[in-house]
Amino acid sequence: MSDEEAKTSHLVSTILAEEQRRTEAQQETDEVVIPDDRLFGKIGESPVKLSEGLARGGGWKLLVLLFLLQVVDEFDRTAMTVLAPDIQETFGVSDAVLGAAGGAAGVLFVLGAIPLGMAADRYRRTTVGGIATLGWSAVVFLTGFVPNAFALFVARMGSGLGQSNVLPVQNSIAADAYPIETRGRVFGILAGASPLGRAIGPLLAGGIAGLAGGPEGWRAVFWVIAIPALILGIILLFFTPEPERGKFDREAHDAEMLDDADAPPVSFRAAFDRLRAI
Repeated sequence: MSDEEAKTSHLVSTILAEEQRRTEAQQETDEVVIPDDRLFGKIGESPVKLSEGLARGGGWKLLVLLFLLQVVDEFDRTAMTVLAPDIQETFGVSDAVLGAAGGAAGVLFVLGAIPLGMAADRYRRTTVGGIATLGWSAVVFLTGFVPNAFALFVARMGSGLGQSNVLPVQNSIAADAYPIETRGRVFGILAGASPLGRAIGPLLAGGIAGLAGGPEGWRAVFWVIAIPALILGIILLFFTPEPERGKFDREAHDAEMLDDADAPPVSFRAAFDRLRAI
């Protein structure tokens, strides 16, 4: 092999080796591996009492507020079930009509969670949840004045839309308001709100309708159950501080704390890609 061929062969080998090193370095950069202890923090190593977790977070007051919001949320649904015969008699409608009204409320409950969830990602969640609760309270109150079945149908749609803030807004507030170590117990407490509301709702609706009396005593039920929702909505909107987003998650992962105002925005696609990588 001549000197020229030897130089050419050496140059080609050098280029190929450098390209191989560059490819391997790029693969290491693209594949970000997070150790388990960094990904999940040190959760579970030191048990935290519920009282301690609540003291570090939003406290008992916020938990009670969120609990009562979900309890009251059930009064409207159970009232429709209990008062269905009286409502049918007032408007002369069939079970199918009332079923359609209830179905419309369910559809808006599901679909409404999407725009309210988007709003909760961009604005103060206490503001979004408070406005939704006050809107729901107004719709429930106006349900007591509906003159016909069509107006009742529209009112039920508005009720479903107002109630749709529970999952994307209220649960998001609870998740950021309390440490990870106690978050499971917090959500366990909140999970008991709906069954309690379904248990109290029929008694409340029947008692109010009985006291009101008359064939249209059912209207008074909606006037009364709108009052606690109004009070709770005002508290959430004006007197409840917004919890810092991701504060306790960053603490658990030993990450640098950022002020909420300086927190970088996270796109939906970036969040989805991160979930797929876990």
